[in-house]
Amino acid sequence: MKKLYKIRKVVTIALFVFAGTYIFVSCLDTKPKTLGNSKIDFTATDTANVDTFKFNFAYRDSAAAAPLNKYVYLQGAANTKTTMIATCNSAGTNCVCEFLDATETELEESDSTEISFDSNGNYFRCEYDGVLGSLAKVRIRNLNSTAISPIFDILDDTSLTAQKLIGSELNVNRIRTVSKYYCDYHFLQKIGTTITSFDCSAQAASGCGSVYCILKLPFPFYLYSDNLSTNFPLRIADALYNGGSTDKICDVQIKRLDCTDTGTGTTTAEQFGLYSEQTGIYEIPVLLAAGPSMPTLPYGFAAKTSTFLGNTVCPPGLVRRIFYNATTANIADTNLPGSLVANEIQDPDAAAPADLTTQQYIGGNCTGTSCTAPNYGFVTNSTSFAYSDAGQTEFCVIPTSLLD
Repeated sequence: MKKLYKIRKVVTIALFVFAGTYIFVSCLDTKPKTLGNSKIDFTATDTANVDTFKFNFAYRDSAAAAPLNKYVYLQGAANTKTTMIATCNSAGTNCVCEFLDATETELEESDSTEISFDSNGNYFRCEYDGVLGSLAKVRIRNLNSTAISPIFDILDDTSLTAQKLIGSELNVNRIRTVSKYYCDYHFLQKIGTTITSFDCSAQAASGCGSVYCILKLPFPFYLYSDNLSTNFPLRIADALYNGGSTDKICDVQIKRLDCTDTGTGTTTAEQFGLYSEQTGIYEIPVLLAAGPSMPTLPYGFAAKTSTFLGNTVCPPGLVRRIFYNATTANIADTNLPGSLVANEIQDPDAAAPADLTTQQYIGGNCTGTSCTAPNYGFVTNSTSFAYSDAGQTEFCVIPTSLLD
C-alpha cells in the first residue's frame, strides 16, 4: 500500500512539472496568431499580395519655388493606381502622411487639406508645415491605421537614382537616352533656280550678290541609345548633289547635306530620357527622326503632366518638355522647299529656341557649262523661320542627371 502511494505521488509530481513547463513555454510566445490577411501593408518590396500598396520612393524638390518646396511626394509603383484609390480614395483624403525627423520621431501629420492623389502620375502629395531642416522621413497610412507604409527617407535631386525613379518592377536597362545633333542642309541660290532645277548658265548676280550662293540651314535630329538597343548607326556623315550618279552638279561637287561640321553644333548631346516600353506612368509616345528624309518613329514613352496650384507639374523626379516646330517657306530663286519642319524640344519655362535661320555663303560662279563653288565664306544670316510651341502638349521626361 505504501509502495502504491509512492508511485501515485511520483506520477502526480511528474504531471505537475509537465503542465507547468507547458504553461511556461506557451507563455513565451506572445505574438498574436493571425488567421488570414487582417490588414493591408504598404511596402516597397512585396509583390505577392495584390492588395499591397507599393511605393518607389519619397521625394521633395528643395529647389522648387514656395510653396511647392514644402511638398513631399510618394511615388506609387507601376500599375498600383487602382489599389491606391481603393484605400485612399481618388482625392487621397482617406490617408494621412506622417512626417518624421532623422530619428523617426513624428513631427506632424497632414490633414485632409494637405494631402492629394495625382492619378496621372500615380503619386501622393503631402504638405509639410514645419521646419524643413528637421524633415527627413515620411510614411503614409489610411485614417483607421489598418494600412500603413514603411518609413521612407525623403530623397532629393542629389540622392534620387534612375532605378528608384522607375521602381523595381521596371528594367533600368530600358531607360533610353535621347541625344540631339544637327545636319546642315545646303540649298542653292541662283537666278532661275527652282525646287527641282538648277542650271549652269551664266547669269547676273542673284539676290546674294554672286552668280550663285549656298544657303545653309541647320536642322536638329535625334538618336537614342539604351543598354539593349540603339539607332546611332543611322546617322549619316554627308550627302552630295547627284550623289550615287555623277556626284557633281555643273561639274562641281557640292554637299547637299553636311552632318559632320562641328562648327554648327553637330556634336551629339544628351537631351533627356524615356522609358522604351509603354507601361505604368510612361504612356505618351515621343516621335522623332534620326536624320534627313527618315521617318518619325516612337523613341520611347514619357509621362503626363498635371495641374497643381496653378502650375503644370510632372511626377516626382521627372522634368517638363515641349515641342517647338519651325516650318520653312520657299525663297525665290532657290531650291529651298516650303514644307520642311524642324523640331526642337525644350523646357517650357525656358526661352523659345533661336529662329531657324539660313546662313549665306557667297562667291559661286557659272560659265554656261560648269560652275565653281562659293569661295568667300559665310557672309550673313538671311531668311529666318520662327519656332513655335502653338498647339503642342507638354510631357514629362527623365532628366539627364539620372542618365548613365
